Amino acid sequence: FATVTGSQTRNGLSVRALLTSLVFVKAMAYFRGDSQVSLEDMRQILPFVLHDKLQQNPDSPFFESPGNTVLRVDKISWIRKLFDLSCQEYD
Repeated sequence: FATVTGSQTRNGLSVRALLTSLVFVKAMAYFRGDSQVSLEDMRQILPFVLHDKLQQNPDSPFFESPGNTVLRVDKISWIRKLFDLSCQEYD
């Protein structure tokens, strides 16, 4: 993930985790009747695929912010927020 968001994790993602994410996202789009994967599909699936893969860095300044302390225990919301922040940095 990008530089601002990089301090939140202790590890990166493996190729296997990324490929698994792609398979699940494509399957979700297919079962919804879509011929293409949307960014929203990725936003919804990634937290459930990656919640046991990403390790939080509890010492990250990100978790000290007033609205972010709850994300230490809510990993699904944390990964979704991490994805959103990464998309914002990309834009």
